[in-house]
Amino acid sequence: MNQKIIEFAVKAGLAYKTGSRWWIDAGEVDIHLERFAELVRQDEREECATLCKVMLWRTPYEVVVEARIRGRGNT
Repeated sequence: MNQKIIEFAVKAGLAYKTGSRWWIDAGEVDIHLERFAELVRQDEREECATLCKVMLWRTPYEVVVEARIRGRGNT
């Protein structure tokens, strides 16, 4: 399983590990899933902003595009 997905599930409170077994928290799944989805969205925005920074390196648009992508989660 993708390590990043596991990390997001744990941060969101959706999954936890005891010993060698993984468990899903069935108590408040909808709340955990929303947190998980937000972590995925944040990660995608960060990857897009980083890609734009690389592609637009040393142009006047680099800072603007990067800031707008990262700011999308703050609306």
